[in-house]
Amino acid sequence: IHNVNCPRIRDMDSDRLINCNWDPSIGGSSVATRLVNIHVTANDRVGILQNVLKVMTEMNINITQSHCRTKPDTDECMLTFEVQIIDLQQLNRLLQSIRKVQGVVSAVRSTS
Repeated sequence: IHNVNCPRIRDMDSDRLINCNWDPSIGGSSVATRLVNIHVTANDRVGILQNVLKVMTEMNINITQSHCRTKPDTDECMLTFEVQIIDLQQLNRLLQSIRKVQGVVSAVRSTS
């Protein structure tokens, strides 16, 4: 299964493509998740990481990996996260909420 934005499927024969959706329920009460990479660019300031993490905590989103760094030639920082997401609606809500954090320039899903 590939994401619709995956470069591997761009040149694939359309007869081989099948649309599908995530089924978030497995085994009754369990919820299936998918690992998704998020890339956030923000103005570097004290507390920016804490503010972004607070959004994820309030949405009950688990972070499996994170990496933070500042760009030495600018006043920006780059925050990358691998998070467990239930469905596309949750991902979209997460990105919209992160974009509302003061100082965030962009928040996007990353394919790497």
